[in-house]
Formats: sequence, structure tokens, C-alpha cells
Amino acid sequence: MESEEKVEKVDIEDYRGMMAQKVKESRYLKYIHAAAAVCQKLDERADIKSNILWSLQYKEEEEEEEEEEEEEEVIQLKGLDMETQLVRLTDYLRSQYHYCFWCRAQYNNQQDLDENCPGTEEEDH
Repeated sequence: MESEEKVEKVDIEDYRGMMAQKVKESRYLKYIHAAAAVCQKLDERADIKSNILWSLQYKEEEEEEEEEEEEEEVIQLKGLDMETQLVRLTDYLRSQYHYCFWCRAQYNNQQDLDENCPGTEEEDH
């Protein structure tokens, strides 16, 4: 009887862990897509025609089929864990446009960003 309770307890804990991981991945995926969209919008406004970071946006199935074979750099970028992808995007937005993804604000310059943004991580906000 005691071993059955132990097995159930482990299974429940595993299940909770799996569900927590799924929620975390879903949140990261949403953030990555949103940050890549902001990146593309700001780049296009700056007359930048292409950026590898745009490839992190969701694609419709039809678009994926029409797309040519992806370059090695894109494959490597998409192969990174989600947290690293998000950091790459948010760091780019901060350095190129003084934009904080977490504040949803573009600052006047680096000093303005440093003085008025609470930090680089979601938890800082």
C-alpha cells in the first residue's frame, strides 16, 4: 500500500512538473513571437530590409511550405533554447532601439533607458 501511494505521488509531481514546463514554454513562445514582431517593425521603420531575428516569428503553414530551405544561421538560431532566443531579441531591441520589451517603451537614448527602465528581465518589471 505504501509503495502504491509513493508511485502515485511521484506521478502527480511529474505531471505537475510537465504542466509547469508546458506553461513556461507557451509563455516564452508568445514572448518570442511578440519581440520578433516588434523587432521587425522597428527595423523596417529604420529601413532595414532583413534581419535573422525576424525568423523567430510564427509562420502560417502555407508560408512555411513556400519558404525556401532555411540558411544555416536561421537553423542555429531556432535551435537555441527559448530563453536564449528571447534574450537575443530583447538585447537587440535594447541596444539598437533603446526599446524595453518588458516596459513596452522606446526610450530616447541609452542613458534614458538605463535610468528609467527597471532592468533587462521580466522579473525586474
